[in-house]
Amino acid sequence: MLALTNLLSLGATARRRVAVEKGIHALEYLQFADHPEVKRAATEALCNMVPDRAMMAHLRKGDKMKLWLALCREDDEKLVSAAIGCLAMAASDVDVARAIGATKGASALSAVFGSSDASLVHRAAYCLVVCFDDAKARDQLRTPELAAAVAAAALKFPEGPAAQALRDAAAALAREVWPDEEEDEEDEETTEFHQWVRHTNGGRAFYRRRGDDGSCTLAAPGGGASVVEKAEVKQHALCEAEAWFEERWVRLTGATPADDDADMAELDAILED
Repeated sequence: MLALTNLLSLGATARRRVAVEKGIHALEYLQFADHPEVKRAATEALCNMVPDRAMMAHLRKGDKMKLWLALCREDDEKLVSAAIGCLAMAASDVDVARAIGATKGASALSAVFGSSDASLVHRAAYCLVVCFDDAKARDQLRTPELAAAVAAAALKFPEGPAAQALRDAAAALAREVWPDEEEDEEDEETTEFHQWVRHTNGGRAFYRRRGDDGSCTLAAPGGGASVVEKAEVKQHALCEAEAWFEERWVRLTGATPADDDADMAELDAILED
């Protein structure tokens, strides 16, 4: 199990191979194991599956999300670290963020904020801030319980990386107006000319209207729309920006069997070496 977890850290090719071989289902089964180390290792392996498209689809399902949020309440701190770490990395996907909010995520995050482990609190704060980028997730997560938990954690961790993340979380909870909630003051005739952004990564590109995640398109917007060139998303960074780009690229282009065959061939070559 630990070997598989390390293998998944090799990158997208290894994650794709495991997904194609039905590995997510097998690892999920092991998350229910009675042996705590097996349960923890399976969760850590699945955490390393992010941002593979199959893993993201898995996390968008409400019944699957309930399990991950339940794991955030466990006594095993290493298990909690893997669970909340997975959610923090995946929450940049709007549907994952909404799944967190729709399955009593506020309560689960509040439980993590009560931890004495600064790294767990840091992950929970980051997850909350990322989720708040979406209006629906924000409405579901903005609760008095969560606000109180963040305030208590801020008193407990006044310094260090967790402290800054907690300040960001508190600011997100207190913010009254968000960009996607601002009143549109333009005339109805000019609403189609909202500014667009061109996102690029490794020679690939798509367009997205600013503030509208559902507007992603491969075709350049017409009608005289203003387009801003976004800085290139660096490959192999395994950061939330790359995960964000990959998820939208897959949605726009779909997946082909050739992609999976190429990925598996590349992984076979790595393993042979």
